[in-house]
Amino acid sequence: MSHLLRSNCQDLTVDLLHNKVVKAERLNKQEIELLSYEQCLLRKVVLCGDAVPWVLGRTLIPESSLECRGHDFKQQGEVPLGVTIFNSEDVHRDALQVGWAETEQGKFLARRSRLWINERPMLVAELFLPECPIYSKEAN
Repeated sequence: MSHLLRSNCQDLTVDLLHNKVVKAERLNKQEIELLSYEQCLLRKVVLCGDAVPWVLGRTLIPESSLECRGHDFKQQGEVPLGVTIFNSEDVHRDALQVGWAETEQGKFLARRSRLWINERPMLVAELFLPECPIYSKEAN
């Protein structure tokens, strides 16, 4: 997704909103089923294209998945997660869900999937905001 978004702007940036560990008790049933019952790093970001918010991202990375072949996801900072993950070997996606999310601002496309990097899972959810190029006819 990061590479696709980058092709639609001059400057793709990440605004890091949250990057803290949450206890396993804060996970919902679906998250536990897709990951495991363990504390996770909760990373929330806004991906912006040319300073316009395009995607709200929420990632849960179980403690057992935090360090992956020399990369510490706690230190990801303002680098898009997709850039790190999809530049790695042995990456695949499953448990893909796509749908519409009703918000106070309207109805937006949303996606959630489990990513595996070196056989370690993480759960990535994205809400595509109104100005995201995914909604433009030219993006098809």
